[in-house]
Amino acid sequence: MAKKNRQKWLTDQISGDWKDKDTIIDDVLVQCLFHYVDHELEGVIPDRASYDEDLKDGHVSEGYVEDSIVFDDAIRKAYNYFKNEHKALEQAVEEAADVLAAETEFHDRNTEMLNIIVKYRRYMWT
Repeated sequence: MAKKNRQKWLTDQISGDWKDKDTIIDDVLVQCLFHYVDHELEGVIPDRASYDEDLKDGHVSEGYVEDSIVFDDAIRKAYNYFKNEHKALEQAVEEAADVLAAETEFHDRNTEMLNIIVKYRRYMWT
């Protein structure tokens, strides 16, 4: 018996038009981030106060909280970039006088944010 695809939300996002592999890689990483934040965290990335009760009750250590805050801040940064800044920067490339320089800057910023997703991927489970 074949196993059912439990990641249909992702395959739906990358189906359709033909895409280059680099675009598929970007899309998969960003969609995984969106799914993690929007569906698994229900749109709320924890902050320091989110850990206070578990820390006080001894369910987690201070080290765990500190590591989690670093992760949460990084994920928040990448999430906010792709949700709020990415499209405007992409459009600015098209309107730039020096398209090549603007495109390089845009791709470098994307790479910086995609690297956050890759770096912290092991934390993206619930």
